[in-house]
Amino acid sequence: SVPRHPSRAILPQILIQLLAGQTTGKLGRLDPRRDLTFVQDTVRAFTLAGAAAGVEGQVIQLGTGRSVSMGELFDLACRAVGVDAVAECDAKRLRPEASEVIVLEADPSKAQTLLGWKAEIAPEEGLRLTADWLVRYPHMYRPGRSQTRPGRVPPTVVGRRRPPLPPPATPGPRTQHHLPATATTATTRG
Repeated sequence: SVPRHPSRAILPQILIQLLAGQTTGKLGRLDPRRDLTFVQDTVRAFTLAGAAAGVEGQVIQLGTGRSVSMGELFDLACRAVGVDAVAECDAKRLRPEASEVIVLEADPSKAQTLLGWKAEIAPEEGLRLTADWLVRYPHMYRPGRSQTRPGRVPPTVVGRRRPPLPPPATPGPRTQHHLPATATTATTRG
């Protein structure tokens, strides 16, 4: 789960609906399965890859090695935010049949072997952290809309406005260190 992930993605869709007090979550299919990795774990893996020798050109999958269905993800999100709700398949949110991938699950064994990395933040904890972030910065999301443009503060899910976050600090000079070609791909099993 990733704070500032586009609101059309599944995690913000679920969390925004639950945080807005909805008791019926409208989703697409409930059976596709995804292997979720929290952003802090991903950043840690990239940092390890940047410091590792001999990994240039390798495809290294990052994930937990276990997937959860969208229905299970909804239930986990309900527990993370302390809400009792039911997931419902909404035909308007269904992907075309030929474009839906049913299972995306990583094999993180290469990350463990080459980088000494494994995911440390469980999906349940990542959902709680992401929900906390959304509560703290509700102006960053609008239900049913994509990410807003920088500098524009939309109404929040609870109907009030907050000032935008300050701009990020100016980056320092670039180093001559080059990151290896790594990927956060997931294999398809089905």
